[in-house]
Amino acid sequence: MGAVTMKAARDCDSGGPSASAQHWARMLLVLVAGVLMFSLAGAPYARACSCVPTTVDEAIAEDDLIAEITIIGRTGTIVGGGGVAYDARVERVWKGEERRRIIFRSAEHIAACGLGRIPTGTTLLAWARGENGMYSMAWCDIPDDAGDDPRSVLTAKVGEPADLTGRPVPFALHDLLPDHPLATAGLALLVLVGIGHRVLTAVVVATVLRRAQRRP
Repeated sequence: MGAVTMKAARDCDSGGPSASAQHWARMLLVLVAGVLMFSLAGAPYARACSCVPTTVDEAIAEDDLIAEITIIGRTGTIVGGGGVAYDARVERVWKGEERRRIIFRSAEHIAACGLGRIPTGTTLLAWARGENGMYSMAWCDIPDDAGDDPRSVLTAKVGEPADLTGRPVPFALHDLLPDHPLATAGLALLVLVGIGHRVLTAVVVATVLRRAQRRP
């Protein structure tokens, strides 16, 4: 009891708790802050994407395109909602149009159920929806029962895929540009300026000719 009284007296004389107590208090605050940061910032991103399970049979019935594709590069197209548009070369098709080149879109962030940023040269199996060469896909479109060899599963259910690898890949203007959206946007701006200049020139020439014809 005397020891406790003496410690309290020392704390009072020093103006507050001991250095050791202050150290442990700071450590506790740091720990609590870390837990709060994880709870408020990290957890929602980890749980943001939630999918309803789908099967291969459902995908075959509902998807517009099931194909093996290779990413050629980014198209530079601006897509809303954090989406990215890629040029893709179609290698084999189990279902859908047999087009050698398509625009393939997905959200850039996995937390938004997107496929993330896909490097050029990546080959993947697309379970996609869309039409006329424009398709999109999310993590939720991948069937839960596809297994480790989904291509074999598809072939067993719908037959051999159409092999497009022997067909030429159509050329696109942005093939000449770096794989960056700003490059494509810059080219588009130059084209529009060029068209505008020609239109303006034609208008000026037509106006001058009309005025010349009106003179006596």
